[in-house]
Amino acid sequence: MCIRDRFGIARYESGILKDTSDTEALHEPDHIVASFEDVKTSFQQILGAVIGWKPTPPKTMRQLAAALAPLTRTLRLDLEASLRRKDPATVGTKAAWTSVLVSGASDADFADGYAQAVAFAVLFARLDGAPVPLTQASIKQTIEAEHSLLFQVVERLGDTVSSPAIKEAFNQILRYTDVVNNETLERREENPWHDFYEFFIERYDSARRNNTGVYFTPKEIVDFQVEQCHEALLEMGFDDSFASEGVQIIDPATGSGTYLLSVIERTRRYLLDKYGEGIGDDPAFGTQLSKNIHAMEIGVGAYSIAQLRIGKAIADMTSLETIPPVNVYLADTLSDPWADETGGPLRLFLSQLADEQEKAHKVKRASGVRLILGNPPYDRAEGTAAENSGTGGWVRNMPRGDDAGQPSNKPLMDDFYSGSLELGFGREAAKALPNLYVYFWRWALWKAFEQHDDAAIVSFVCPTGFLTGGGASGMRSWLRAQADEIITVDLLGSRRDSRRSNVHLMRLGRCRRDTNAAARRCDWRRLFGHGGGDFFIVEDFINAVRGISKNPIDVYTACEWTAVGILSRLSIMNNSRMIDVPNFRKNMPMQEQVIRV
Repeated sequence: MCIRDRFGIARYESGILKDTSDTEALHEPDHIVASFEDVKTSFQQILGAVIGWKPTPPKTMRQLAAALAPLTRTLRLDLEASLRRKDPATVGTKAAWTSVLVSGASDADFADGYAQAVAFAVLFARLDGAPVPLTQASIKQTIEAEHSLLFQVVERLGDTVSSPAIKEAFNQILRYTDVVNNETLERREENPWHDFYEFFIERYDSARRNNTGVYFTPKEIVDFQVEQCHEALLEMGFDDSFASEGVQIIDPATGSGTYLLSVIERTRRYLLDKYGEGIGDDPAFGTQLSKNIHAMEIGVGAYSIAQLRIGKAIADMTSLETIPPVNVYLADTLSDPWADETGGPLRLFLSQLADEQEKAHKVKRASGVRLILGNPPYDRAEGTAAENSGTGGWVRNMPRGDDAGQPSNKPLMDDFYSGSLELGFGREAAKALPNLYVYFWRWALWKAFEQHDDAAIVSFVCPTGFLTGGGASGMRSWLRAQADEIITVDLLGSRRDSRRSNVHLMRLGRCRRDTNAAARRCDWRRLFGHGGGDFFIVEDFINAVRGISKNPIDVYTACEWTAVGILSRLSIMNNSRMIDVPNFRKNMPMQEQVIRV
């Protein structure tokens, strides 16, 4: 970057002053000012350095992220400026993008998604071997097979870059990516692409990341959740864990794919331990696992990284040289699963994006999901109700419809609100429940427990406020009504700010809705607890409190059972005399309740 003022010209690289035609004499009137020839020579040197500048090839993933992030941000800002000018090409692209992906998305949302899509398309093409100098044609040719959605974004880029500023921003991304060398790029980190994206998003726009509730879950927590779910699946009879036929897994806000990568890693270790080499590493397990896992993500950058990482992991597990298609969808999890999928003429403009929505909708409509896990974004609605009217999509704002349960004319979130209102916490619920996290919880409960009657598990990280606050009382009541078993683990996490308490891991389980009550009870005794009779006592008590069934041990039975022990001691103290058990039943004559010794 060059900066000129009345004293001279200066050249900066990454915010660091490199050259200047200015001298101390310019700021010291008592000294002789530099000659015109000195200034001319300095200016020529600086101008030559600017024109002939070449990017420094990155050596690490972090260096790559640090350099690519500001270039992507510049493209995003130029796209926003183009929309403010109402450039027809950019406005048309946004209309197609938002009609298919997120209805009512702002200019900033579109510019953010589109800029990241362009940047990652260029980067993936270079890392996959596209020749330099990069061109739109070489990028499309390289990524078409494995990154079809990004391919279409680049394909339509020519219609969008009517603005010279957008063209220049795109060319700067090309110029930098030309020097990226996949062979010399060091990947020292255990999860290089996860670390890349986390560092990228922090440099790209940390404020936007905070506002949208995007936080990266530590791998230790992810692995702990996955291990819990792995053990539960084995107890449910799925002998090959996540790779078992009949197990469908969804991460509804996958981010960069960390949860499903942990699922793949745990499955590989388990199968090798169980079957040994030759069987445990059979590619058929990887093929089945790739059918079982599904991920949805609305952030284009995170989606791109997740698709790449999960695809590479499945390719490695199935011994494939190329990345196979994986069930990672650029989609809004909270949108209407039964929305009109025709898309009209806009669908033809971004057909690949529309296809992603159709696939995601099919997953959302399909029943039989066994496991939903993850750590969805935490984003509390701070503005007015009108400002947040679109947040939460179908789950919050639209009637659920006949296909999604009753009452069909009420949104899914109405169950949480009405529950809090009945418990006397309506005002608190109005403040606590408008949160992306709560909407994802409601969606997961509907998907796992209300769409079908089979056994299922939901495992999410959860702020403590949802476990204790009055505003979430209706939510907790609904959880208890749907789940047969709830486990919470205090993770002692760091606070987002002074208002956010520590976080917990919450896992919910539900047994298959068997008409044979005895068989169902035995299933849950096997799944949870230590196998003793305590389970039945607790279950009977809970069912009595919930009004499902009458407690078989009422107060009279309890008194009679207790009296046996007390009276046996009295009998022993009185030379083993026969002692009658009192009649504690209701309305019994007093003389029948007296213990005679």
